[in-house]
Amino acid sequence: TLFEYGAEVVYHVEAPELESYRFDTYTKALVELTREYNPNMFLLGATHIGRDLAPRVSRRLNAGLTADCTELTIDEETKLLKMTRPAFGGNIMAT
Repeated sequence: TLFEYGAEVVYHVEAPELESYRFDTYTKALVELTREYNPNMFLLGATHIGRDLAPRVSRRLNAGLTADCTELTIDEETKLLKMTRPAFGGNIMAT
């Protein structure tokens, strides 16, 4: 489960309009949840839906976005998320 990986809270939203993926409906739902609960961060999978949804949500929230991460860690001192992702065609890894 997500809790085994360190999640403190997981929100599950059920609504008839969310049964099939529609970018506008999903974007609205995620933006509303984020504004209501103000999480430190949220993660989306590098799936077709995640790749479609992440930039839309990021733009509406005026938030940063890092895609295609291969490693995520939390800095023990600062509690900031550190992300590693391929750069320059995968020839180097950027953190």
